[in-house]
Amino acid sequence: MRSVPQGRIVADASLLISVAEGDALALRFVVLLNRCEVTAVNFGETCYKIEQRAGVHSALTESTFTALGVTIATVDVAHARYFAKLKLIDSKSRQLQSGQPVIRSLSLADMVCLAHGLVNQLPVITGDRHWTTLRSQGLNLDVFDYRDPDLAI
Repeated sequence: MRSVPQGRIVADASLLISVAEGDALALRFVVLLNRCEVTAVNFGETCYKIEQRAGVHSALTESTFTALGVTIATVDVAHARYFAKLKLIDSKSRQLQSGQPVIRSLSLADMVCLAHGLVNQLPVITGDRHWTTLRSQGLNLDVFDYRDPDLAI
């Protein structure tokens, strides 16, 4: 059984959105939120999706997650320097999985989240299973899928 390590962790928008929607697999990790960082880009995605799906205004989403201890982190050029490498790693991983159900490529927000983990040497927690395949193609980062039933806190 794998466990999420102690200390700070980068949260992907998928985790925060699923927590807000009451997804049981995501709610197991509410206790981690006080040590989570989310980039401003990924938080923007979180606010957009929650407002789109539930009509909850961004300010309420922000105050709720910051009250739970989530830190919203800035993004800068250090993050952008990883994008080309991340796209290459992603491409290699998807090629190896040909013949399987279509796996979408990393979005800009995905790359920002992963780059934040790389820049700050922090693990990442996401609901994007594909990210867990990237280590085998050169991603030097621990990625945890909150949907993994064997993942412990």
